[in-house]
Amino acid sequence: MREFLYKFFVEDLVLKLIAVVAAVVLVFVVRTELEASTALYVRMQYSQPRGRILVSEPPTEQVRVVVRGAWGRITRASQAGLEPIQLDLSDYSDGELRLVADMLRLPEGIRVESFDPPSIFLRYETEAKVSLPVQLTIEGELAEGFRLKKTTVTPSTVKIRGAQDVLESMRNVLTRPLNIAGFTGAATVTVDLGPLPKHAAFVENPPPRITAEVIVERFERRIANVPIRTTSAQQNVKVTPDVATIVLRGQGLEKLEGMPVAVLDTSAEERKPPGTTFVKRLQVTNIPAGIAYEVTPREVEFTIVKSQPPEKEPARKPQ
Repeated sequence: MREFLYKFFVEDLVLKLIAVVAAVVLVFVVRTELEASTALYVRMQYSQPRGRILVSEPPTEQVRVVVRGAWGRITRASQAGLEPIQLDLSDYSDGELRLVADMLRLPEGIRVESFDPPSIFLRYETEAKVSLPVQLTIEGELAEGFRLKKTTVTPSTVKIRGAQDVLESMRNVLTRPLNIAGFTGAATVTVDLGPLPKHAAFVENPPPRITAEVIVERFERRIANVPIRTTSAQQNVKVTPDVATIVLRGQGLEKLEGMPVAVLDTSAEERKPPGTTFVKRLQVTNIPAGIAYEVTPREVEFTIVKSQPPEKEPARKPQ
């Protein structure tokens, strides 16, 4: 046994080592040169068409390419990655664009078997440019008694590029909503432009920001020398002063019909002795909902001049 092991491992050791190395090299060479196929993903890069707008669905950003070749070349190509496919969309017309091997730069000895997707669909429209007015978008409610008097925007127009039929349907460009709740005077704020329809874009990149001037004013009506009415007979009560000033505020003033009435409730005091003096708060009536008022003076002094006699109880029938 010892002799057998000696002959197997020691005799002609150099020749045996050379044979093993040769076998390994042969296996590596054969394996490297054996054909194989694999799937690689390749990015797509597009140059925008000149004078036209692509209105079909956005082209795919990458494609799956099945390649075939020597196993070693395939492995190296997979590790290094393939260069992106460059397509100038100005060179193509409407319709289906089939992907072919000539679009792809491959290492020598590798060929394309298939693309997934095999093609992309292209549809164009004529490009146009227009200048459109900017419209300020307002949201929020002003405080009672205030109204929006004026708004201005700078710049007042912006330039848009895009598909001709899309631009022909546009009348203006909206800003993002500006909330004016709490505004009580003049304010200057900066707002962004809102999104554009599909297949339209701002010529300027980034688009301009809009400076908006907003003027809010108090919406009111002042009525002086309004006679103060009492709930009792006017000759029985002396009111000091006998007129009031009423200030009305609110959007509903534009539809106000009739005049407000200043009323002093003296019904509870009209039977008090003459010469008795009281002070009470004025009330304003004949005002529709949604309108606020302020009355001056808020309280009025009045004196009983002639007391109202108590009502007589009806006579009882004898039993």
